[in-house]
Amino acid sequence: MLAVQIESPAVPRSRFDCAVAKSVFRCAVPATTLDVRIAASGFVPRYFFGVDRPNLGEVALARGGSISGMVRFDGDGPPLSGIALELKPVTAPLMKEGWAAEEKRLASRATTLRPNDRGFFQFARLEPGQYTVTARQEGWSRARRTEIEVKDGEENVLEPIVIEPLAEVDVSIRPPLDPYGKPWLVSLREMVPMSSMSTPVVETEASMSGAWSAAGIESGFHRIEVMDHRRSNFAYSMVDISPHMAPVSIGIASVLVRGTIRLGNEPLRARLQFRNGKGTMIAMRSDAEGRFSGALPQEGRWEVLIFGGGSAQSSQQRTVQVQASGGVADIDLRLAGTRVAGRVVGSDGAPVTSFVRLWSEERTFLGATSTDERGQFELAGIEPGAVYVEAESRASENAKSGFIPVTVSEVSSDELTVVLRPAARFRARLTTPSGIPVAGAIVRYLLPDRPGQTMEEVSGPNGVFTIALSPGAPSVDLTILPPGLPVKIVRVPLADRPASTTELILGRPAGILELEVDHRGPFPWIEHEGVRYSVGSLRYPSNWTSPPRDHRPWGMSLLIEAGDYTICGDRAMTDRCVRKTIAPGAIERVDGTALLR
Repeated sequence: MLAVQIESPAVPRSRFDCAVAKSVFRCAVPATTLDVRIAASGFVPRYFFGVDRPNLGEVALARGGSISGMVRFDGDGPPLSGIALELKPVTAPLMKEGWAAEEKRLASRATTLRPNDRGFFQFARLEPGQYTVTARQEGWSRARRTEIEVKDGEENVLEPIVIEPLAEVDVSIRPPLDPYGKPWLVSLREMVPMSSMSTPVVETEASMSGAWSAAGIESGFHRIEVMDHRRSNFAYSMVDISPHMAPVSIGIASVLVRGTIRLGNEPLRARLQFRNGKGTMIAMRSDAEGRFSGALPQEGRWEVLIFGGGSAQSSQQRTVQVQASGGVADIDLRLAGTRVAGRVVGSDGAPVTSFVRLWSEERTFLGATSTDERGQFELAGIEPGAVYVEAESRASENAKSGFIPVTVSEVSSDELTVVLRPAARFRARLTTPSGIPVAGAIVRYLLPDRPGQTMEEVSGPNGVFTIALSPGAPSVDLTILPPGLPVKIVRVPLADRPASTTELILGRPAGILELEVDHRGPFPWIEHEGVRYSVGSLRYPSNWTSPPRDHRPWGMSLLIEAGDYTICGDRAMTDRCVRKTIAPGAIERVDGTALLR
């Protein structure tokens, strides 16, 4: 049986079920010029436009899935048949160097075509999975549809794809000049879809009046960064650029700071980075007397990353509370007169160039350095007490030391010998309950020996991701943010687990967890089945396209697997806690800001 659909200006859309006998079918249709769609179960539909004769001849049908739709311009544009359409398997970009390689690999699997003169297009004979369709026309913005689900033997008919004109972005900054009386430097960066990564578009100075503009900008999510003349990032704003967008207004406060930094009793020449955990980074330098000065956009708690006090590549972190008095905040940074030094070698005793990191007993990051070609390292200024040293080969993630306990003392410091061992590998495949691979899922993970330090991977087109683990890790804690499916929080035991791929099922029954939080942080903590994460780790990227979007003006709305959850104001999960049972289809709301007071 064939399903035949017809349509024309003179005939409303109609459907006929036509019997097939010996590969021949006949249907009685109006005697006029028609658009015809012929479909059979399990096959890709065929389309014929402007048919003015009853005999279609031989119609070959192929098995597989397909994507079809219409593309048009927002306003008058060039001929529709000149638009370039590209189809790629969906995947979220990796958050590291592997992104470029993954993009190149996916580009090799891309399919391109052009629509007909009416704007109709069809990608046929597709394997099951998720795809992205991008429409391009020179001089116009790209239009993109992502996370398009294709099932075997079925067609996904898209809503019309609209290509918009290039946009102009106008920004007004107050105050009009940076704290040093210089024009602000403004950088516009395009967000990579389904990612927190971005690519540069344009970077220029604002005017002396604080006005900045850029023309010929693609529509879509962008990040506007405002820097002082020293290139310190004072503010940023996420904007959804479109041809009819309103001007963007960015207000910046500032507080002058001055201070000194010493290593033991000696002044330290160093490079300082002040970070507030909200995307702001301010750079300063101390002179030979250890003195530094500059401006920060606000008072409060700041993490200071200090480059110096050891090898040229060493760094360490301190926390300071910035409070202005008389218009200026004074900061006194004193690093202990200690040193942690040693040598990193492989299992054969040969030196290995490595990254070396120091952590507190609570696994808070303290500092980092790199070894020289002889495998030697040194990091000075670490507060006395118990710490952990961790080394990782610079060549790859295949060799790690695990966490080695060390006691730091001002009296003596023995040279360490850190031995690297092959890292364990955890490989998993994400699928739906029916076995369909889940591509492009963001997988955030915690390791038992590094609580609070969230890392990230992305599932590939076949739903597979791989994580490098410290040797002997007993388990791995995962938060999985899949396209269009519920968030999953799970602990996977690793003891006695074979090297084969672990299957993780997504798409279980789910409910809605609404969290009232400030998108800039800080965030409460959430626990499920022994796994603890900052609520911030449950956020999708700001330009994520899956419904339902988790961003709301008041916080987050998450589709999350049903179960018992605890939300608390601190990582220890001991103070100001709320317990919620998320039932399938239910909506539970939590005031996260109240938990942080």
